[in-house]
Amino acid sequence: MIYIPAGTLRAGTPEGKMPRVATEELPGTLMQMGAYYIDLFPYPNEPGAIPQPNVSRDEAKKMCEEKGKRLCTELEWERACKGPDNTTYEYGDAYRASACLTGQSAELSSRKPCGERPGCRSGFGVLEMHGGAWEWTDSNWGRGTHDPNLGVLRGGNAEAGEIVGRCANAIGRPVGKKQPTFGFRCLSLIHISEPTRPY
Repeated sequence: MIYIPAGTLRAGTPEGKMPRVATEELPGTLMQMGAYYIDLFPYPNEPGAIPQPNVSRDEAKKMCEEKGKRLCTELEWERACKGPDNTTYEYGDAYRASACLTGQSAELSSRKPCGERPGCRSGFGVLEMHGGAWEWTDSNWGRGTHDPNLGVLRGGNAEAGEIVGRCANAIGRPVGKKQPTFGFRCLSLIHISEPTRPY
């Protein structure tokens, strides 16, 4: 696992900075976050392993709990991706499709073994948060609707790589939905306080 120190997350994308999906992300809101550990790779968190597909959010939560961990909140995921400098992409502020192999359909990329994209690394050292399967978080989709049946997934891949490959990007899907392109990543808490819920 990778240690993420306590610090400040600039959640979402500031107004005026592009690309930005205004209806689906915060406007660069500063959030104080506690420290935690996050898995280096998507579950099962092993180099060379294909990420676990076809899981609902509850199944992902259970599999993390069986390892003595839990799912990330979407803000914990975003901080691990943006690194200490709050970059747009895990590797910096300028889009580079080759770093995470973004710009492809998730169907084509989600079955690739972990460890094949060493350049897809956040400033904290977390690997391959984009370019593969979408990752369930333990957060509900609170943009425009507060439907508790919609959960948040982060990461992933799509042909619109410059937009989807951003650390601030997210999609909302029914929490019971399973797809070959849906995986997850686990986290281990080492702090007491939880970050404020912004959505």
